[in-house]
Amino acid sequence: MKRKSAHKEFEDNIKKVKDEKPDIGNLSEYEKMIQKNRDEKAAFLESLRMDEVKEGLNEAINNLKPKKPPRKNIKSPKSVLAPQVPTRKSLRLAKVDIDLSEKAVEARALAEAEKEIEKVFKIKGGIENFHKLLNRHQRKSDNDTGLMKKKIGKITTKKVAKFNKDTSNSDELPPILPFQEAITGENVYADFARDFDDLDFKTPKPFTDYVSCFKKMKIDESKIAKVVNGRITAMALHPMKEKVIVSAGNKYGAIGFWHVNSDSDPYEFRPHLFGVSCMKFNSDSLNQIMSSSYDGTMRCGDMEKKVFNEVFNISDETSCNYFDFISPTTILVCHRNGKVSIVDIRSDSKSADKSHKCHEYSVKTVSVHPVNKNYFVSADMKGFLSLWDLRKLQKKPVIEVHHHRKVITSAFFSPVTGNSILTTSADDSLCLFNSSKLGSALPLDTKVRHNNFTGRWLSTFKATWLPNIDDAFVIGSMEYPRKIEIFNNQLDSIYNFQDEYLGCITSTNVFHPSLPVLAGGNSSGKVDHSERLQKYYSTVLRDVRVRFAPSPTGFLHLGGLRTALFNYLFARKNKGKFILRIEDTDRKRIKPGSVENLNGMLEWTGLIPDESPEKGGPFGPYVQSERLEKYREKTELLLESGAAYRCFCSETRLDILRKEALRTRESRGYDNKCRHLEPSEIEQLLREKKPFTIRFKIPKGPISHNDIVFGPQCYDVLENEGDFIIMKSDGFPTYHFASVVDDHLMEISHVLRGTEWLISTPKHILLHQALGWQPPKFAHLPLLTNSDRSKLSKRQESIGIEHFKEKGYSPIALLNFLAVAGGGFGKQEGCIAYDLNTLCSKFNLEEVNTGSCIVDLRKLDLFNHSYLVQQLSSEQTLSNLIKELRTVLRKKYGERYNKEEKNLSDSYIQKILFCYKDRMHTLNHLTEPDMEYLWTAVDWKDIEEKFISLKIPSSVITNLKNVHNFLFALPESEFNQKDLIPKLKNLSKQLNVPYSSLMRTMRIVLTAQKDGPGIAEIIDMLGRKRCLEKLNFAVEKIENSLNVLNS
Repeated sequence: MKRKSAHKEFEDNIKKVKDEKPDIGNLSEYEKMIQKNRDEKAAFLESLRMDEVKEGLNEAINNLKPKKPPRKNIKSPKSVLAPQVPTRKSLRLAKVDIDLSEKAVEARALAEAEKEIEKVFKIKGGIENFHKLLNRHQRKSDNDTGLMKKKIGKITTKKVAKFNKDTSNSDELPPILPFQEAITGENVYADFARDFDDLDFKTPKPFTDYVSCFKKMKIDESKIAKVVNGRITAMALHPMKEKVIVSAGNKYGAIGFWHVNSDSDPYEFRPHLFGVSCMKFNSDSLNQIMSSSYDGTMRCGDMEKKVFNEVFNISDETSCNYFDFISPTTILVCHRNGKVSIVDIRSDSKSADKSHKCHEYSVKTVSVHPVNKNYFVSADMKGFLSLWDLRKLQKKPVIEVHHHRKVITSAFFSPVTGNSILTTSADDSLCLFNSSKLGSALPLDTKVRHNNFTGRWLSTFKATWLPNIDDAFVIGSMEYPRKIEIFNNQLDSIYNFQDEYLGCITSTNVFHPSLPVLAGGNSSGKVDHSERLQKYYSTVLRDVRVRFAPSPTGFLHLGGLRTALFNYLFARKNKGKFILRIEDTDRKRIKPGSVENLNGMLEWTGLIPDESPEKGGPFGPYVQSERLEKYREKTELLLESGAAYRCFCSETRLDILRKEALRTRESRGYDNKCRHLEPSEIEQLLREKKPFTIRFKIPKGPISHNDIVFGPQCYDVLENEGDFIIMKSDGFPTYHFASVVDDHLMEISHVLRGTEWLISTPKHILLHQALGWQPPKFAHLPLLTNSDRSKLSKRQESIGIEHFKEKGYSPIALLNFLAVAGGGFGKQEGCIAYDLNTLCSKFNLEEVNTGSCIVDLRKLDLFNHSYLVQQLSSEQTLSNLIKELRTVLRKKYGERYNKEEKNLSDSYIQKILFCYKDRMHTLNHLTEPDMEYLWTAVDWKDIEEKFISLKIPSSVITNLKNVHNFLFALPESEFNQKDLIPKLKNLSKQLNVPYSSLMRTMRIVLTAQKDGPGIAEIIDMLGRKRCLEKLNFAVEKIENSLNVLNS
């Protein structure tokens, strides 16, 4: 990129000085006359259009003269523009005698500086302490920093061997005194103070509830390092959890990387010519870090190859001030010339796909909405804040506001919902704008005073939201002792973080997206690594805690088990906790035995909760009917704050409203009548002891949230519904209120539930906000439907989990069947039954589908068949399967099985299992009526009935003894299908009996069935011993019958 020549810069600066008109409000008449003459002369010179004439002459001369090659190694002298002398009243014209001696001038300047220092910086100990600090700083020698240099090729990196401690009780001073340069300007502080004369600032109030949570944040002395030389202008933390890698960019265009947990020194690269303005890791490729620079370029750093490739270079003589990701491959960049560019980093053109002039002056930051990526907010150096729609970029901004008098140094959406925009400005204020209504308004919610006067030697302050929440942010501070300030989303000061090793102003702060780590950079290139935020961070970036919260209104069914499974898998994959909570506030619908069924079925499927009513836990009790006092307490808070009110409407009136809504086909709910009751009316109704419910007062405006499965959602509750009940007249809370209170008190981090609750999520978010709580993240799972697309209901007995258990399905097969119902496991290759550990590793909540899923029970048969085949593959699992089958047989046949059990060895059962390996879907398949002969002795009455019904000839029946003798003579080795078939055919010929009649007779004797498998297969399965026993039993019965007939 071409730089402006020194002469061109000088002319631009001169023009800028000319354009800046001094404040003439406080000048004398003589000085006003002089200023007027100057303005008239300037206007006259402007009318001559000398600049255009000059450019025309230069162009003509250049066309006449041949161009000479540029001279090498000759640097043009650097033009320096003298600082503009502020306009002030003339003491000479005012006829004021002043002492112009050197000592007197110095004394007056120092006295004015002292006043402003005491007024603005409020240093403890007054001006005397300031003199001490200043003297110490001037005496400080260069070798006090204790730095060791290490050469890495042509790059110099520095490692901190010693770091200055707290200056309050030490003779040491941070190497940079931020206001040292500021005191040289005479009316710098006058302008600073005057900016607040007509502003109505909200006085920050301490939020004592959070103070104790942040007090455990500390800086380890070993976690401080000089990552780059010079002032840090941008920082980023690598998102990986295994390592903490800090990246810092400086004002010279260098980028350093520091592995915090390693003993290795930081490494430094120099990808840019000028200062690094912004750095961010690419969420799609964690080996890539994107950086922008004031040299007008953007580069993509490959951490594996250790190279920075240029992906964008703006052709204009301007800079890249800041950027944000629209998607992992598309970036929004803002420039000094007021333009905003859209860059596709995959393109080889290194130019913008689209560029638009959004502001007249330099754009300082851009921020893309976290939910609706079509919107972004930009801020410029004149204090304008603009909201844009990428789909209508060529038009005017959607909204533009001007609440800041000076440059806005940062403007960022809140990271979760984007319902707030936080701005930091050089007018020494922090502002919070309400952006919940995209496209309609950006009202100013709150404004507080904050000293953002960093001067020319420090990077400007940019407020940094805590990741994954909209509740708090951090910002550097100019005050002594050095600190990092933490504010909540009402701009109340929560806590001032101070540490003995925090010796410098940390203008740049960045949080790790998933670990409790805060890194701050200062003007000397050092990075402080703070960790162990403990309790507060456990609320913000807390461990995963999910809950399965069924109501005991019926037995566990497929939909409920799928919800429990996904919660269990998500918790186990993220090393979190799986909680069972019973929501029994609907007392009229409770079904006896439901809780016992829930516990039993969860235990059967292996989804054992970490905390439950049976197990207990630190957040119990886990049954809502045992937590009524907690709900009453929170209800009183809402009543006191005005967020809720008592409703005295009778059931009759409410029923009329419902019928009227049905008649007019309108979806409106309650008409909010009692919302407008006067306090005197309420007191009168309470004295009359009229029953009441408590309703939540729904605020105006839509609620936006980002569902993990369904994506961005926006719903206006007030426009579509009336105020809803949170506490019933019987003293029990409604589901909406109880679940919100319990989710917060039990520190639930994620709510995974059915999609039927998606429409209620805005209500729950409103309740969280009214109580001052951060809502959990929501993920709504698609519905399971019948083949006719109707919703599965717990009233369908055929989908109850106990039903599938009785049918012989294994819990693993059932869980795999439910796991693929709705996605979450990528592409499925066949119906393979995985164990729970494998399901946990494969599960990805973000891959869950949004469409409803038809329950096809044929797939369940395939999954269970896959499970049975797997069980037959090893001795251990086969042994377990045999035990499981014995349990099924004992339950099915009772005493008949017990009598035969001595004949059913494990080897016999194993043989049956392998025979039916490819034909059975459940173990119950082996207990169907035509399989009874395998496990029990056949009843002779059944055999006789079959003989009579099939009209079996007596000649064939009497030959059964010959068949018995024939089989008895065969060795064990020939008792198989291959050898038996030809031998039985020869036997039928020898006995002169039709083969079909003989086989039919044998089937009746062995199985008491007229149809079934081939006789050879039956004999093979029964084995020689059991086959001969059954034939002998039949022969004895036949002989006894013949003896009776003969007698």
